[in-house]
Amino acid sequence: MIFPLLTTRFLSFLIVGKKRKIYIKSEPEFALRKMRNRQFAILAVLLILVFSFGCGSIGGNGGTTVQGESFHTGTSAIKLKFMPNSPPSVMDDGQTYFFSLEITNIGAYTTSPHIFLTGHDTNIIRLSSWNNRIVGPINGKDENYPQGGYSLIEDQVPIVLPPESESYPTTLKLTACYPYSTEANNPICVDPDPTNNRDDACISKSVSTSGGQGGPIAVTMVVPNSNRGQASFSIKIQNLGDGDVILPGKVDSCLSRLSPMEMDVVQITGARLGTNQLVCTPTTIRLSNKVGTTTCKGAISAASSFTSNLILDMDYGYKNSILTPVSVRRV
Repeated sequence: MIFPLLTTRFLSFLIVGKKRKIYIKSEPEFALRKMRNRQFAILAVLLILVFSFGCGSIGGNGGTTVQGESFHTGTSAIKLKFMPNSPPSVMDDGQTYFFSLEITNIGAYTTSPHIFLTGHDTNIIRLSSWNNRIVGPINGKDENYPQGGYSLIEDQVPIVLPPESESYPTTLKLTACYPYSTEANNPICVDPDPTNNRDDACISKSVSTSGGQGGPIAVTMVVPNSNRGQASFSIKIQNLGDGDVILPGKVDSCLSRLSPMEMDVVQITGARLGTNQLVCTPTTIRLSNKVGTTTCKGAISAASSFTSNLILDMDYGYKNSILTPVSVRRV
């Protein structure tokens, strides 16, 4: 009787123990399986994100050339902005205030602007150092400065009202004058034989552009007039910015009275069709109502139409300003 009883208890122990063993192991296995599923889900999400960003880069700015070209956009160059409350719109007599100015280059050419602050009596608002002050060089937009370079200048400015005055309202005018350059790059179809279109890969036609090329001066239209063996283009150039075009050599005296010969002048410094040099006439372009034209020509040896890049380099000086009203009061 003892042996059967022991045998029964032993078997019961084995069975129960086995069941307990199975039960104990099943929970970590389930947790492990759950953890693995979670890891696979996270991995899948990461792969989707990687491929999404990768595809976006290829489709948008995937190559160095595309990234480089993306910086040659916009119609502005130097942008001026007083920092908030610097100067304040109302200033008290006998106090000293910070005048802080942020200068940003949102074009594609590095330059050193000359800064001029006018519109105020320097015996009351005692700031004279911002008169033909050179700042920079400030980098243009590129791979290292995708938003453009900037500089910050500031001065502590004493405010002194004359004894007989209770207030002094005025408008400060801040002006930047600087040399600048635009490289306009426009895809164009060139047809060396307009009388035969049978084997042409593209159709030669006028191309108009908008949005600028990294500076206020831009090519806005190209009209091809090619003949057999020669490429010829009539090019429209325009001031798309909100400032004035001046000679680069006059940026340090831009607030003086400039002659008509010293204003609205753009200099063509280079022209290429792909790697082939073009000759432009005229190379000194005078803008009328912000618009000017030139014609660029060069030899070509192709037998049928092809697409290439028409590149035009333009140098000029530029002047733009901002206004801010201020008032001085006696306390």
